[in-house]
Amino acid sequence: MTRRAFCFFFPVLLVAAAAWAAESGRAMPFNKQNVFNFLQRVDSAKRKLPDNIPPDEYQQRVCTLYADTLRQGGYDFEHTVQNALQFAAKGNGKLDDPRFLFLAGVFQVHPDVYLRLKFISKATRDDVMHYFGH
Repeated sequence: MTRRAFCFFFPVLLVAAAAWAAESGRAMPFNKQNVFNFLQRVDSAKRKLPDNIPPDEYQQRVCTLYADTLRQGGYDFEHTVQNALQFAAKGNGKLDDPRFLFLAGVFQVHPDVYLRLKFISKATRDDVMHYFGH
């Protein structure tokens, strides 16, 4: 009976743990491979966007692609941005830092667009602006 109970409850616990992790604002683990894969998935999705949409709509769709791609991986967009800002390299080592590469890729669209779409808070927007020297 114990084995049956374990076989039943273990998968239930795994599903509950995965749901909790996604809801609790987990940041994407930063390494070059994760960032490369993330940016590659977004780039692939961006190529599927229509060519003739207005620039504002294009920016909104791109922001949504970045946020949705992270969410599909079980990560929270704002927490990932905050983690990247907190631990990103400053100075000369930036180009070798996966956090900088993530931030530089995501914020090709102005942070105000992410704020307007409620993907980041005002405080995170201000931190992004400060990080990039604006």
